Amino acid sequence: MKYLTIALLLAAMGPRPVRPEISLNDAQGKHHSLADYRGKIVVLNFWATWCVGCKQEMPVFVDVYRKYRNHGVVVLAASVDDESTKKYVPQFMRSYKMDFPVLLDPAPTSCTMLDSEMLCLQPSFLILKAMYSVRFPVPQKGKMS
Repeated sequence: MKYLTIALLLAAMGPRPVRPEISLNDAQGKHHSLADYRGKIVVLNFWATWCVGCKQEMPVFVDVYRKYRNHGVVVLAASVDDESTKKYVPQFMRSYKMDFPVLLDPAPTSCTMLDSEMLCLQPSFLILKAMYSVRFPVPQKGKMS
């Protein structure tokens, strides 16, 4: 939780010159683009159902969303599950009570859509300032199996 708090504070500082363009549908079929969230701080979490670290950190993202959603903070969770594990996404969402948008990448290549200097380590999350410049990419550590 302390790292996420630090990341949110850093989001208020000066931007880095990266403007990711991500546009995906959520688990209910609704289309989401980062442009939809202009003017808000976006926490963009890349996760997978098979990822041990994701299971440990997801309650933190749920808590951040519930505490800060009325203060201009949006949490988006982009699943990087492939065809063999996508079937577990709905159960994962229910288990962790994820009431924020869960984005599904039809071909899990979300990190490549971020181009330029973004890391492709998974799981990871980004803090995007209100005009959606990347402020703080945070690769997660630990086991991913």
